[in-house]
Amino acid sequence: MNDNKKNKFNFPIDLNFYFGEEYPFDFEIERLPFSRINYYLNEIAEKENMDVSTKGNLYLKIENASRRLLMMLIAKKKAKDSEFSTRLNIGQIFDPLIGLYEIEALYHIEAMILFARSILDIFTYVSAYFLINLRIDSFTKFCKKVINSHNINLEPLKTKIEFNIYDKNNWIHVLSSISKRSLRDKIAHQTVIKLEYKVKSETSDIVYCYINFNDNLIPLDQFLDGLCNGVIDFCLFLEQLIINNYNF
Repeated sequence: MNDNKKNKFNFPIDLNFYFGEEYPFDFEIERLPFSRINYYLNEIAEKENMDVSTKGNLYLKIENASRRLLMMLIAKKKAKDSEFSTRLNIGQIFDPLIGLYEIEALYHIEAMILFARSILDIFTYVSAYFLINLRIDSFTKFCKKVINSHNINLEPLKTKIEFNIYDKNNWIHVLSSISKRSLRDKIAHQTVIKLEYKVKSETSDIVYCYINFNDNLIPLDQFLDGLCNGVIDFCLFLEQLIINNYNF
C-alpha cells in the first residue's frame, strides 16, 4: 500500500486513481502542499461560521490548485525527458534540439511555466481570503498587497516575498511581474523561451541545454527544478500560515 494512504493529510485528489502505485514525477507526495488545508478546512469553516457556498468554493480552489500542481510536475518531467533524449556530441554542427524536437521541448517548458503561475493564482484566492480578508485571484496583486501591508502577522510572508524578489534569477521573476515584467508574461504575450546549448566543462563532450533568463544561461534541469520547488515551497508556506491562525 502506498504510504500516502496511511497519512491523514491525503492529497486533495486521489493520486492512486490516476497513477496507481507509481507517480510520474520525482517528488515526495508528503512534501506537496494543499493536503493539510484540505484536511482542516471543514473545522475552519465551523469556527468561522462559513456559509456552504464559500466553503464549497474554497474546496474547489484547493482541488483545482492540486490538479494544476500535478500538471506542472508532469510537464517538468516531460521537458526533462525531451531534452535528455536528444543530447548529441559536441562534434555535431547543429543544436541538439532542432525542428520538432525543439518545439516539443518548448511546449513542455512553457506549459510548466503557465501551470506554475496558475497554481499560484488559484491558491491566492484561498490565501487572500484567510490572510488579508480579500477575494482576489492574482498572485502578483496579492504579493503587492502583502508588501504594502502594516499587519504584523504578515511580516513572515512579507519577508519571504521580499527575499525572493531580491534575487533577480529567482523563480518569482519567472512567474510574477512584481518588480519587472516576468518571463511568464513575455511568453504569454511577446516571445518564446530562448534555449541555448553548450558543454558544461572543457572535459565534457556532451552539449547541454540552457535557458536564457535575464541574459543569464541557467542549465535546464536547474531552471525546471528551481521553479517547481520554489512554487511548492511557497504554497507550503502559505498553507502553514493559514493553519497557524487556528492553532491546529
